[in-house]
Amino acid sequence: GKRASPCRCFVNEEVESTLLKCLIEPHKGGGPALMPFSEVVEFFNANVEYNGLRFTENRDGIFAENREKLIFQALTALLEKYPQSDDPNTVIQQFYALRRLTVTRIGFSSAAIVPTLVKAVGAISVRALKMHHTAVSHAVIDFLNTLM
Repeated sequence: GKRASPCRCFVNEEVESTLLKCLIEPHKGGGPALMPFSEVVEFFNANVEYNGLRFTENRDGIFAENREKLIFQALTALLEKYPQSDDPNTVIQQFYALRRLTVTRIGFSSAAIVPTLVKAVGAISVRALKMHHTAVSHAVIDFLNTLM
């Protein structure tokens, strides 16, 4: 499967960080085989809860990573790498990943305030809704509801 831990367990902070980094740069995922971006998104969705990332705040310390920057970069990567295919499953997975990121404080403020991201959200939402696919429409509306 695509889960990094059993379904009844939450993934730890290190796994969440790795998943965010894989969304930003999928070719640096750390594995021996390259995964297509659509598979990286599916893996992200399988491991991150529906109600978003559990670790979103920056930690103190010398080697602490900037979680807010990672979330912003992952959100930007998802918006820039919108699927070129008309495969409904790929589009649905993309919107589910966007939803999981925009549930966080930094993800919401980025998608709702940064002008380039607001424009990108509008463009991909309209493009997806023009597919006239019920499941895609549901995923788009679910994502847009997090921004309201």
